[in-house]
Amino acid sequence: MCFPVTKIQRAIGRIQIRHGRVQRFYTVALVPAPPLAVTWSRVDEAYAADDELLGCYVLRTDRQNLSAPELWSLYMGLTKAEEGFRALKSSLGLRPNYHQLEGRVEGHVFLTVLAYHLLRWVLHTLADARENRSWETLRTVLQTHCYTTILLPTRSGQTYRLRRAGQPEECQKAIYRALGIQWDKLPQAKVVGPTKNTVEIVVPKKNGL
Repeated sequence: MCFPVTKIQRAIGRIQIRHGRVQRFYTVALVPAPPLAVTWSRVDEAYAADDELLGCYVLRTDRQNLSAPELWSLYMGLTKAEEGFRALKSSLGLRPNYHQLEGRVEGHVFLTVLAYHLLRWVLHTLADARENRSWETLRTVLQTHCYTTILLPTRSGQTYRLRRAGQPEECQKAIYRALGIQWDKLPQAKVVGPTKNTVEIVVPKKNGL
């Protein structure tokens, strides 16, 4: 079976586009002289230069007065800020901003910055306690610890509404201890109000059931 040269060249081009990070290390050629053959060879210079950078960060800056540890610390601070604002926009739901009046926009931005400082305080406090898990992981661990509302109707027509936190699991208690939170003393709420009238629905029986 004979394949046109242009068709083979296009197939090679599609493979190179699909594997763009690898194709730069190889030279691929199509030998049109019969019989047709595809040859390739590795570009050792480019491969060796990239191999030296595997597992390393390359930071480029015009700051000549910073040492390598100081530059790395500054860069990590930037990544933490980006991670924090990503959490504000996603899990904390502070974006998008639908306000149009200037005063409301400024208030929204102020709450966002305040929430970011609170988030950084939480993560910094946990890091001091050698708890270095990410914010997303912490949310996943703690999301099953919830508040429960208990309704206690009485004969006098009043209903007691008690809202309190459930008992956390051991992994959740460890996070609370790292933050200095006493889980057994979390805020509770007690509200007394009239019992709402209930409506009784009578369903007619059919076939004696």
